[in-house]
Amino acid sequence: MNHNENATTEHHINEMIKVLDHIRRRPDSYFGGAVAPFENFINGFNVACYLFVDRSLLTAAQEDVLKSYGIERVLEKSLYATLHETDLSDEEAADAYLGVMIEAYKKIQEK
Repeated sequence: MNHNENATTEHHINEMIKVLDHIRRRPDSYFGGAVAPFENFINGFNVACYLFVDRSLLTAAQEDVLKSYGIERVLEKSLYATLHETDLSDEEAADAYLGVMIEAYKKIQEK
């Protein structure tokens, strides 16, 4: 990857972090506490992110973050489903998901 591609990727990662952080601070403004709209957002957001970040890098970064919380990722399940199975409420799982994603993108930036 050349310098311009690195700068572009860095810019997109920064923007993704900003979006996720904004949503994390105001989830009801986006989803009204409903699970289905949040899961739809997650799926669409991830597809868009894979345009800028290699899926294997993102998955590895997510797993590192989860391990730091003592959570083992179930690869057959989505990250959100894995978090939800830890007895978190819908709102807590959504907040944890956004937090893991933000930390994962920050880990990718550090590399």
